[in-house]
Amino acid sequence: MENTLVTYFTQTENTKKVAESIYKNIEGDKQIMPISEVQEEDLEDYDLIFIGFPVHSHGVPFATESFIKKIP
Repeated sequence: MENTLVTYFTQTENTKKVAESIYKNIEGDKQIMPISEVQEEDLEDYDLIFIGFPVHSHGVPFATESFIKKIP
């Protein structure tokens, strides 16, 4: 089984609701948490990472972009 992380960046809680729905519908070992709580050193422990975020000015929010760059 895969070890899965569902993580998200949200300001209005809408992205959190989508992340929670994804989390409920996947099987196996899984965790859900905001991007701000994910420890960089723990990223290698996951086989699959779902990342939810809103689109700001036709782009990725800075907090999400920084997170994505840390994924090995």
